[in-house]
Amino acid sequence: MNDSTKVKAIALCRVSTVKQGIEGSSLEAQEHRVYDAASLFNAEIVRFWNIAQSSRKGKNYVRKDLVEMLAFAKADKKIKYIIVDEPDRFMRDFDMYYYWKVKFKQEAGAKLVYAKKPHLAKDDSMMSTMEEMLDVFRGEADNQGRINKTTTNMQARVASGYYPSNPKTGYQRTETAGLHTLKEPEWSILRAGYLQVLEG
Repeated sequence: MNDSTKVKAIALCRVSTVKQGIEGSSLEAQEHRVYDAASLFNAEIVRFWNIAQSSRKGKNYVRKDLVEMLAFAKADKKIKYIIVDEPDRFMRDFDMYYYWKVKFKQEAGAKLVYAKKPHLAKDDSMMSTMEEMLDVFRGEADNQGRINKTTTNMQARVASGYYPSNPKTGYQRTETAGLHTLKEPEWSILRAGYLQVLEG
């Protein structure tokens, strides 16, 4: 096919952490896979969105990049594909994944596909639908696991005397990050004051 027969596509590459930015999910690595997928669809990528932000559950209804992408696709009816590397690069939110997938399809006539599994774009079978759903589900489950792990680790640190916030009145920082200790004479003065209050 010549270039005149090519359809248009827009693409999104996203990282949420510095660590992801230097590993296999880096923006550069995602871009390579997205361009490879576009060639399979004989599509020309006319605009890229490269972002570094979280896609946590509940944060995706009005995500700036998605709002911009939808408006861009609606303005150009030749855009037929929204290409992302894989579901969790789009977002880690099951409900919102399909919310935005439907919006792109119904409002802009563009199909959401992902570069790591381009075959799903041309396969509407129940098996392919299930494969996509499982990938989207894994993205949210992985995100929930990270949240729980962070919460558990933070609770354990607090129980051990490590505090993530600024020192409370009567305490001071130590050489160990997050570990606070008594600050004298402020702590003793506060203690004496509280005891007087308790004693009336």
